Amino acid sequence: MDGVEVQFRLLGPVEVRVGNRLVDVGTARQRCVLAALVMDANRSVAVDDLVERVWGGNRFPERPRRAAQTYVSLLRTALADISWVSIVRRPDSYVIELDERFVDVHEFRRLAVQAHARSDDDGAAELCARALGLWRGEAFGPLDTL
Repeated sequence: MDGVEVQFRLLGPVEVRVGNRLVDVGTARQRCVLAALVMDANRSVAVDDLVERVWGGNRFPERPRRAAQTYVSLLRTALADISWVSIVRRPDSYVIELDERFVDVHEFRRLAVQAHARSDDDGAAELCARALGLWRGEAFGPLDTL
């Protein structure tokens, strides 16, 4: 997949696109695990924090840490064709390693910071328009946690 544009999209329904192809990243709960990791791309997410983000306080599966491990394993398989993305297990945490330029929420933040720093109205307006153009609906779409 090198050379093909990859997009991790959270500013709307959670999805991963490789070129024009939508990658099947699984069920809603699995997409929620992906979103929880991508929001903290390149930083450790403690397994307990991941479980809390994905299931919330009152809907835990019987073995939540095992469920998180299963979803991470399924995500690794789904993303295996993207050579520069990996989900790494660390002691009691996970890290998704990727280039944040390909994550819409991180790109939105970068553009917003650049717009704020601009002294000319036209340049700032253009950056704001580009940032707002990344939105495709409600952030995280129909996911009910995070």
